[in-house]
Amino acid sequence: MVADNKGDINVYCLGDVNWDVLVFLDNFPDEDKQVISRFFWLPGGEAQNTARRLWELGANVKLVGRVGDDDLGAEIRRITQFEDLSIDEKAKTGITFAFVFKDGSRSFITDPGANANLDWSQVKKDDIESTDFVFKGGYWHNKKFREAGNDERLFKLAKDLGKPTGLNLGWNYTGWTEEKRDKLMRVIALTDYLFLNEDEAVDITGEKDLRRALSYLSEMTRVVLHRGPDGCLFKSQSVEAGYPVEAVHVQNPVGAGDAFNAGFILGLLQTNDIGAACNLGNKTAAEYISKQPKSYISRKI
Repeated sequence: MVADNKGDINVYCLGDVNWDVLVFLDNFPDEDKQVISRFFWLPGGEAQNTARRLWELGANVKLVGRVGDDDLGAEIRRITQFEDLSIDEKAKTGITFAFVFKDGSRSFITDPGANANLDWSQVKKDDIESTDFVFKGGYWHNKKFREAGNDERLFKLAKDLGKPTGLNLGWNYTGWTEEKRDKLMRVIALTDYLFLNEDEAVDITGEKDLRRALSYLSEMTRVVLHRGPDGCLFKSQSVEAGYPVEAVHVQNPVGAGDAFNAGFILGLLQTNDIGAACNLGNKTAAEYISKQPKSYISRKI
């Protein structure tokens, strides 16, 4: 896979790059018990997943992230050919174990690895100037970047250069403090599109009611809500609209939100129409989850 499709749409993706190990289970095994399962190695991370789906859709993509100086990092660079993945000699490549259960639910265990050390030195102004959209994934995994206030800095730079932006939030596994929530809200207020699911919307606002959470967030930015089999919901200060998705047989639910984000971004840049963007996001996610996952680890490792 190469980053340049020679198309006319360019997207800059910054954030988490890791491997996903998908494990399919009927139920989690009891203590001291063993089960037989299918598992797959896949390139993962919100930023990498979104970048890969965008490339598959025909966009030119620049993926900026951080991997370890190890075989897993080398394999990511080999199969993607993205040139802007910094090598961290002091950390290993990030990895997530994703447990997919028979009822469709999922649980995750993550070691962010080198993702935690992403820093501002990897952001190049020329890259922002030459893109059509700036996407940030891995907010919680990119600890150094987040704690230094660089998400705000990134979106301010993009805004100054007239570039639209999107933030995929993910689940906060670090715990909440007033300072942490205030910092996140400042970041959200600077981005044009916030991608998240219902649980995340309730969690980041501290609201128990989803409607109140969405109302609060839409005062700051345009909210694009992932709703799984119910499609998506778009909400801004003046518009609220839901977009259903066609039912499909789910083969791989891990990365569905990232696939949606890719379709939404491409649809938005192609048409400048929210409805078209949401529909392409739904279609992209549905096509992605309906395909059997493919392991990518080469025989050399």
